[in-house]
Amino acid sequence: TSDSMGIGGKFLEAFGSTMDRRATVLPNHQALFRRSRVIARTRTSDLFEATTVHNNNRIMLWCLHAPLAPASREAAEFVRRMSRITRSKARIPRFFVYVVDQAKTAFAAAHYQESKEIVGARYEAAEVSALFFDAVSQVARLHRQKLVLGDVCGSTFALDESGRVLLLNVLGCIGEQGRAEQQ
Repeated sequence: TSDSMGIGGKFLEAFGSTMDRRATVLPNHQALFRRSRVIARTRTSDLFEATTVHNNNRIMLWCLHAPLAPASREAAEFVRRMSRITRSKARIPRFFVYVVDQAKTAFAAAHYQESKEIVGARYEAAEVSALFFDAVSQVARLHRQKLVLGDVCGSTFALDESGRVLLLNVLGCIGEQGRAEQQ
């Protein structure tokens, strides 16, 4: 199974399920994941370091602030958007699940990826220029797919293990983003 299709097969196997990603309603995400610390906060979502309950794997867990009804148009929009983002060429974490749970929380989970904040660190002028170009390049890859991030701030970006810019905050605001992306 493909991890870019909404729910990763190995994740489902661990819970003994063969759910179709378009009709999926998972139990409350808090029954599946244990949050350990906040990595980043934005206006629309929080990013946590967490572990899976079934095998204690370290993951990155994004949760939207606004509740979404599991079978709603907004929930379907969230899954479609995340599917498009995971298929884009942008440098993002490797997502293995993105759904709306029974508690109305839209969440996305990705394999944990070591990263460090860009904001607040000291860089030489040439490094700042290269990081800026890399960040803009990652955003442009989404824009070419007619996807917009919404708010872009310091917590949107981090450096991956090889020193390249990684887009962290890709959830966006579903209602506003959907209208902006359709225009």
